[in-house]
Amino acid sequence: MLPMLVFLAVVLGLALRGMSAEERVRFGRAILGGLLFVKDAITKPPAGGEPFYEALKARTSSSTGHARRLGRQHRAADDER
Repeated sequence: MLPMLVFLAVVLGLALRGMSAEERVRFGRAILGGLLFVKDAITKPPAGGEPFYEALKARTSSSTGHARRLGRQHRAADDER
């Protein structure tokens, strides 16, 4: 795996060295645009899933309160010992 990464880094370095300054800027912007697209695709919920996410949010927020109550009970039991 490491030799392949080194090879890709060398090829990318040579390709960047052969480009003009304007081409490097255009290439950098294209890479940044691609990374932002991937980030948005990963972090944004799919369309039409709002009811599911609202139900999930309501369920997890109520279970968090339950866990906090249990935590308090366990701390109170430890204090009594």
